[in-house]
Amino acid sequence: MMPVIKLSLYFWPFDFNMHPKIIDEIIELCKVVAKHDKIVTVHLKSEGDNLIESLSEMIYFAQVAQLKKLHISHFKTAGAANFHKLDEAFELIEKASQSNINITFDRYPYIEHTTRWRLYDSLCCLY
Repeated sequence: MMPVIKLSLYFWPFDFNMHPKIIDEIIELCKVVAKHDKIVTVHLKSEGDNLIESLSEMIYFAQVAQLKKLHISHFKTAGAANFHKLDEAFELIEKASQSNINITFDRYPYIEHTTRWRLYDSLCCLY
């Protein structure tokens, strides 16, 4: 099987104060993927107030791991107060691509997020 990783940093326990050991583990996983020249896909920790910090963090992980392929799932800004951050986010992506990291992303055409599945998933963990 080809080494490919999907990281969902948006969800617990990946809050904004990740323990250094978790950061080290993420980087080590990215190194394995990089060694095989495969792709890491990620759902960033924030799409709103901390979008730039979340994107910068994931680019940093990729740089340390010497990862060449990074895909960001559902790339967007959440909330009208954060719409202006897209220009800076695109600049970060462009700068990373100049340092030999190929960053791709996808978006979805919905105006809503967080479905009932999240509640269902949480309830399933209780039983």
